[in-house]
Amino acid sequence: MHLNSALRRVSLRHQTRCIPINRVCSRSITGLAPHLPPLPPISEWSRRFPRTHVDAAGRVRPWLVNPSSQLKALKQFGLDAVDDGNPKTIIELYPGPGVMSRAILSLPRSAVHRLVIMEDHPQFIPYLEELAAADDRVVLLKQSGYLWESFEEIKNNGTLDHIQPYLDGRIHPQLRVFSQLPIGSATEQLVSQWVRNVPIRSWVWSYGRVPLHFFVDDWVHHRLTAKPKDTYFGKLTMLAQALVSITSIQSDSILSPYQDHWYPQAREGDTFLQRARKPGHPMVGITMVPRHWDEQPIVGSKIDQWDFVLRSAFVLKKSPIKKAMAAVAPGAAGLLNKPGTKHINPKSPVHQLTVDDWAAILKEFDEWPFAPTVCRPLIMDLPTPPDNALDVTDPCTS
Repeated sequence: MHLNSALRRVSLRHQTRCIPINRVCSRSITGLAPHLPPLPPISEWSRRFPRTHVDAAGRVRPWLVNPSSQLKALKQFGLDAVDDGNPKTIIELYPGPGVMSRAILSLPRSAVHRLVIMEDHPQFIPYLEELAAADDRVVLLKQSGYLWESFEEIKNNGTLDHIQPYLDGRIHPQLRVFSQLPIGSATEQLVSQWVRNVPIRSWVWSYGRVPLHFFVDDWVHHRLTAKPKDTYFGKLTMLAQALVSITSIQSDSILSPYQDHWYPQAREGDTFLQRARKPGHPMVGITMVPRHWDEQPIVGSKIDQWDFVLRSAFVLKKSPIKKAMAAVAPGAAGLLNKPGTKHINPKSPVHQLTVDDWAAILKEFDEWPFAPTVCRPLIMDLPTPPDNALDVTDPCTS
């Protein structure tokens, strides 16, 4: 059944209104795909599933549980479409017990060929094993989506052997990554790693311009899309603007108010500041796609220089760029006097510079004979470079 038909069925059943979370039952969640085993009643989730848990990438893991909202979100992400006649292979990170997995598996085989689920939390594994037994499109990998070696395992075990790289600049028609990302500071680090691996074309980028579809908390969304002078504007914002295009789900009613759509629920009495990283914080749906290779100002291992200079400069993001460059390296402020950077006012605050401004500065930095050797930051282990990735030399290991 095509998603539009499913949407019409759900809309009629629920009279086109979003169902408050306290009226959603586990059968309505799994009713979109009746061939799948049901989840336990939501009233039991607080006992069966931890409200919060500590893992490598965060604490709170919100799940979109409103069935009509699930389908609308999948449609806005374009996961129901059949591009070039090729059904999609979707890699899902942080599925929990498979709440959104069930919605994805309600899509027809003409739209979804394979769902690769990555989950390492032992309390969720039995429910995902039931999914894999009930639908042959499911491949379960009992590893964390936070770890680089998990993606290496997907490639090495043949799960993606049917996926062909699209290296000509087209958006990949077959491969997608989907996740409901945890609420926590480590998620920002994880997204940053994905962004900064775009130029060297590792991870899923070895297959081309693969779209990522994420639910993220409002904090991470602001960090990715902030404008100059905004409080959230920083190194991640600049790298994201240089390397990827980001679009958001247009209709706020699909994901908000939080209490009508998400689990776990916010505790009564939480103030906005108290729940900034807790259940109840607004969630946003985004699609992140690498810009066309020819439009990216950062090529290959030059990302290490960008990361180093931006990280150093944004420590003083409200200070003049001349002062910040002096903090990057001794003598680096002189790079602002070069022909390629003379258009930059040395008194301009760091957080007001554009991508083009930074591209000019980094070009001069790259050609500067006194530039310090830059090492790749190891927030997590990087994967082995794929065979078709750009030839990248790490000055710290060569």
